[in-house]
Formats: sequence, C-alpha cells, structure tokens
Amino acid sequence: MAAAGLATAASPFVLGQGAAHAAQTSAQDSETLQFVTDEGVLIECTGSVTAWHDTDDPNNPEMRVYTSISGDNDCYDNFLMTSTATYRDKNGTPQRSIVSSYSIQSGTYANAKTNTSAKVEFLFLNCDESQGLECTITLTASPK
Repeated sequence: MAAAGLATAASPFVLGQGAAHAAQTSAQDSETLQFVTDEGVLIECTGSVTAWHDTDDPNNPEMRVYTSISGDNDCYDNFLMTSTATYRDKNGTPQRSIVSSYSIQSGTYANAKTNTSAKVEFLFLNCDESQGLECTITLTASPK
C-alpha cells in the first residue's frame, strides 16, 4: 500500500518536469476594412494571421504563420500580401524573412528559438484611394 502511494506522489513530479521543457504558443490578429473599389462599389474585406511558436523539440524550434482573407468577392483576387517573419535562431542571431505574393501564403520558419513575430500587410489593389479611405490592413501576431 505504501508503494502505491509513493508511485502516485512521484508521477505528478515527473510529468511536471517533462511539460516544463515543451511549449506551443500561438497569437492571432484580424482586421476588417471597408473601402470603395475603382468601380465605385463599397466592399468589406477581413484579413487574418495566426502564428504558432513550437519548441516541443528544443533542437528544432519553429514558427508557423498562416494567413487568410474573407469578405466580398472582390477581396480575393485584388490584393498584394506581404508577410514578414522575424525571430532569433538557436544561436541568438536575428533572422528576418519577407515574402510578397498576389495570393494567400503560409510558411514555416525553422530554428525560430525566441522573439518570434509575424507582420502581414494586405494592400487592396482595387481600392480607390481618392475616396480618402484606407486601402491596407496591417496585422501582427507574436507568439511567445
């Protein structure tokens, strides 16, 4: 009976020690923008970013960044997306990756040990800037 009590007391300690080394964190941001198109139509678009920082394997930490867009039909094929990922690698060296695309992009960044952050900008190319409305959504997600 005493042995069973000892095993029960030891188990939480062992599990707690293992969990302290593993971590998966996430952060997200989204924003909705209304603007008038070059054709004079008022539309609404929403951009989103989610970033995950995974240090479950301390030898291979990584950051994953996923983006999305939703809204009126004119939102989907009339934008330029620029995604900037920043982090410090396993040696503490700052790293930065910038990707621009006319379509939704996602990415995985190996060796992202600390200071992880993703900045995503959606510039809507069919936005009539003369209407005085904003044409860009800027998002930031910084998982710890």
